[in-house]
Amino acid sequence: MPDAWWPASGVAAEVDSREWHLGPGDWTKSMARHEKMSAHGILVVHFTPRRIRTEPREVISSLRSTIQAGSQRPPLAIRAFPSR
Repeated sequence: MPDAWWPASGVAAEVDSREWHLGPGDWTKSMARHEKMSAHGILVVHFTPRRIRTEPREVISSLRSTIQAGSQRPPLAIRAFPSR
């Protein structure tokens, strides 16, 4: 499950903190999740919490351009459901 999801453009965003993503097992899980989403055509972007705090305009710009790129293609043939 990504941290943010734009279904109309097939874009997912992941906030990759050291605490939750850089342990050996955590990194492996994060990479596997990215690969699985990418295999289904999802455009996955990654940001660190620090970058979100220190470069918010760049993060927003990256998200906007990725969402725009995703919107230029047909909708993905996937369905996403909220976690329980």
